[in-house]
Amino acid sequence: MNCRLILRGVCLLILGGLGWEAAAQDYLADYDTLTKIEEKIQKLAKDNKGFISADRLFDGNGKLVETDQVDKANEDENIVQPRNVWVLEAAKASKVPAKDRVRILVTGCQHGGEWVSYVVVLRSVEFIVQNQNKADWPADRRFDYLRKFKDLNVKNLAESSTLVIIPVANPAGFQYSRLEVKQDKLDPDVLVWRKNRRDVSNDPKDVSEKVVPPKEFLIGVDLNRNFPSKNPAWGTITLNSKTKDETTSRKRGEEVYCGRPKSGDWTKAPLNPLMENETRGIHDLVALKGKTYSGYIDVHSYTGLVGSVQSPDNKAANLRPKSSLDDKTVFDLLEKQAASMIIDAVDLQPYRPGSPYPASGTTREWVYEQTGKKAPAFLIEVGNKSMQKQDAGKWGYRPPAPQRHADAVLPGMLFLMFAMVDKEFSNKPFADFKKP
Repeated sequence: MNCRLILRGVCLLILGGLGWEAAAQDYLADYDTLTKIEEKIQKLAKDNKGFISADRLFDGNGKLVETDQVDKANEDENIVQPRNVWVLEAAKASKVPAKDRVRILVTGCQHGGEWVSYVVVLRSVEFIVQNQNKADWPADRRFDYLRKFKDLNVKNLAESSTLVIIPVANPAGFQYSRLEVKQDKLDPDVLVWRKNRRDVSNDPKDVSEKVVPPKEFLIGVDLNRNFPSKNPAWGTITLNSKTKDETTSRKRGEEVYCGRPKSGDWTKAPLNPLMENETRGIHDLVALKGKTYSGYIDVHSYTGLVGSVQSPDNKAANLRPKSSLDDKTVFDLLEKQAASMIIDAVDLQPYRPGSPYPASGTTREWVYEQTGKKAPAFLIEVGNKSMQKQDAGKWGYRPPAPQRHADAVLPGMLFLMFAMVDKEFSNKPFADFKKP
């Protein structure tokens, strides 16, 4: 940890000499402040009454979900923390009764610094709003594949589904990551701020934490490691097979810290998470509202891939019982097709299928399990190869001109939504997607 602090100081000096601050300011303007995002969410609802509604997220006890954090103010002048998590719900009036509508959850910015993810999420909503009455597709070759299937159009999607959309699932982390860039505090070693902003210094210390980090590192939990998944179980330490770095950690200072155990002691069972405010709100939205979810899409950045759950059932046909295909096969087919439909905005190459690395406590793993393995859950990571090779920290997680990346991802995102909604389409044998 001390070496890391030294490296951070050296890198900041180097980046400062290279004009990093000026470059950071150049692309900061491509993204909205949290206040502006909230205004966009509310305007979408106001301009589309009867189709779009917007509200703040509440937990299962009816308590407003507020960020629990150390920061006292944010980049928006005269606005004091804490902030709320905003939820959009899109359900166009139709003959389909509410009980028969397919509910799909979409989240962005679970990791605060992955700004492009909220742009992708909002763009998908805007496109659906713009095309809600259309039974055909725009004259754009990006939609040629979807055009092949009968009744696969935005009108049917809007009238047969309820989309529950959270553009910024981690508002405190999002705000802080903007401050890092705006005030030239970016840590080149970490590249991007992932976690929320809760003070974790009083969380129980695990045996794997050999040295107590400095206090400035004892902030935040990775929300996408904080859900009560079973396989792999929450709190399981996972590793990147190539680098051997922890991809899920019990160490409080790590960027992939999974949070505190509910028992208050890592040596006492059962080891399930005392969930963060933000995590608990999403958990209760899915588990306690008495409404069945049929799919989930979680948007991140920056490796350019479409992935699914790490432990799909390879023996049972939970997702597509009529096709008799096991879940692993269905996930593989869907993620491959979706990835092939996303042509990267910079590299002009299709995204790749497959998950980036193992991790426990992820949202998609938990949603799949929580719904009895009946809801397909996917990860879309926005990005491209050239961003991975050069200036990853500067551009990778929050590339310039994010709208073009959002437009590139749109066909794959819509394909996954249709695979969750349209029963005839969803229950096809999947033998060859290219033959409608």
